[in-house]
Amino acid sequence: MGKGIPRRLSLGSMATGASPSQKTDLSPTSQQLSQLNIQLEEQVASLSAQLKRYQDQAEHFELVKSDWLMEKEALEDVLLKLREQIREQEEQIKKQEEQIKNQETELASGIQKVCR
Repeated sequence: MGKGIPRRLSLGSMATGASPSQKTDLSPTSQQLSQLNIQLEEQVASLSAQLKRYQDQAEHFELVKSDWLMEKEALEDVLLKLREQIREQEEQIKKQEEQIKNQETELASGIQKVCR
């Protein structure tokens, strides 16, 4: 901002020891007030435009965030399903390995019986 609004100073004769005809009046003129008003209106307009841009950016961010959250949830569901499938397949492999081991044991004992 830089410029402040001038304040009206009116020093009475008692405060300064001056006579009433020597009062200091620093009140701004109507032209100065008008210029300050225009500057303030320009600043308000600029800040309003900046606020609108920030609001638009925030809305866009929220939309993108929402899309990413939905995508994340969908991918997490897929990941959970894939982990479950892996677990089931590992169980099947273990069962098949046990069956193979049992069949090998049975085959070995059958061979031993035949050879005796």
